Formats: sequence, structure tokens, C-alpha cells
Amino acid sequence: MATTTIIISSLILLAAIISQVLPRLERYYKHRPKLIVELQKSNGITSTQTPMGLSSKNKGPVIQVGNPEIWRIYKFEWNFNLIVRNNSEHNAYEVQLLQHNTRPQIRFRENISLNKALREQEEITLPFSIHKITECQDKDRERIFSSKPEFFDDLMIVFNYKNPSGRSFQSRYYFNDDKTTYDRIPLKELTQYWR
Repeated sequence: MATTTIIISSLILLAAIISQVLPRLERYYKHRPKLIVELQKSNGITSTQTPMGLSSKNKGPVIQVGNPEIWRIYKFEWNFNLIVRNNSEHNAYEVQLLQHNTRPQIRFRENISLNKALREQEEITLPFSIHKITECQDKDRERIFSSKPEFFDDLMIVFNYKNPSGRSFQSRYYFNDDKTTYDRIPLKELTQYWR
């Protein structure tokens, strides 16, 4: 009888502990914001081609007018918007935008304020531009200057953010297939490769 009483008392105590600890663990681990990213063309001028001069690849005297074989140096620039939406019922705090330091870099025209939370179902628009300086023949210019830069194939960014309990989460956006993943990135990788 005493053993049964001890077991029942132990089970009641264990249930009480679990009922106190489980909601805290759930708040810390399960209640996560979920930032999704969408790419859209910028309003107004979405891309520009700027000839910067003749290339040294041209041989002999150059006839510039109407010659598709002429080599030029071009600056190609594309303008896009990143739409970042908190697609959850939990605010995202200390939102940081990180770029991989071995990949092409993009220039954002606005910074994310780390002091402002991205509330549930709220979105922000981040305009950015990306450019490439290249040598090409006039006949190849339009193929190179497509609606999406070819180096989008290697481009990705990460949004690092916290839930209300201070746990960090990440959303990694891949430009090549317009997808967002939510796999956890180890802190060592974040600090070593992302800035």
C-alpha cells in the first residue's frame, strides 16, 4: 500500500513538473516566426545596360557602327524587390539579413532595423540592385543581359531572427529556384561564412 502511494505521489509530482516545463519548452522551441521571401521586379526601370568603352579584345581598326563582332565592356544592372513576410502567428525579433561571403553580393538600398520586430503576418519590401561588368560582343549582349542575372544560380541569402523567447531561427532564400528553406544553420557556419 505504501509503495502504491509513493508511486501515485511520484506520478502526480512528475505530471505537475511536466505541466510547468512543457509550455516553456514549447514557447522556446515550437513558437517560431516563419519568414518567407519573394522576389519581384522593381517598379520603374528594372534593368540597364551601360556601354563603358571598347574592349582590348578588338583587333586592328574598329568600325563601331552596326558591327556585331565588336567587343565592348558593359555594365549590366538589374533592380529587384525582396518581399519579406512573417507568415506565422509569432513576431520575429532582431531580424538580420546575411549574405554568403563567397557568393556574389547584392546592394540593398535600405537596411533592416534590428530594433523593430516584424509582426505576425507583416511584410517589408527591400529594394536592391545587382550589377555585372563584362566584356562581350554586341551580338551576344542580349543573351547575356537576360531578365534574371545568370549568377542568380549561385546566389542565396539568409534571414536570421529570434522568437519572443530569444531562440534563433533562419530562413534561407535561393534565388535560382525562388524557394525559402527553414533548416537550422549552425552558429559556427553563420559566423564563418555569412555577414
